[in-house]
Amino acid sequence: MQIKEKIEKSVEENKEQLIQYCRRLIDIPSVTGNEGAVQQEVSRIMTEIGMDIDMWEPDDREMRESSLFSETGESFNGRPVVVGGLHGTGGGKSLLVNGHVDVVNEYPREKWDSDPFHSVIRNGRIYGRGASDMKSGVAMALFAAKIIRDMGIVLKGDFTIVSVPGEENGGNGTVASVLRGYTDFDAAIYPEPTSNQIQPAHR
Repeated sequence: MQIKEKIEKSVEENKEQLIQYCRRLIDIPSVTGNEGAVQQEVSRIMTEIGMDIDMWEPDDREMRESSLFSETGESFNGRPVVVGGLHGTGGGKSLLVNGHVDVVNEYPREKWDSDPFHSVIRNGRIYGRGASDMKSGVAMALFAAKIIRDMGIVLKGDFTIVSVPGEENGGNGTVASVLRGYTDFDAAIYPEPTSNQIQPAHR
């Protein structure tokens, strides 16, 4: 069996883990400005997987000194950026996956058929605030890292996941990761849906 087929088999056999990752993130309210708890959960999942973790609260003054910063009046106290890495042996290409865990508010709440911050599965789909935008994308990246670890795949290049707050109001969480030095990668994926067909956007 070729490695691609082995990976596909492992993904299919373990897809319940992906669903659980997604639900663990959805079930923690994280409206922009209140991402601390869900970032702690991202860190816990990365620890379970066995990733090396860098977690920090961006310095507000340093952020505002950057030309990349979008002024929103926000502070990053209690709103960390979380980075998890699987380090390669060297000589291979590196990949960054960037995803945000903040969500817009749930209003008007009366339009919801269920608690927006308690995920439910109906007709093969997961419902909850942030299920599509974009906790499923973060969950997919974490699941990919778990598959790599569980299968004992030895990477030559680094695989890095950056989980950020503050995307919905300007993208300053990603600015913080850039200022931290997470910029030197051969490719990057930003798995956020951008249409009614839920097609991922790759940048």
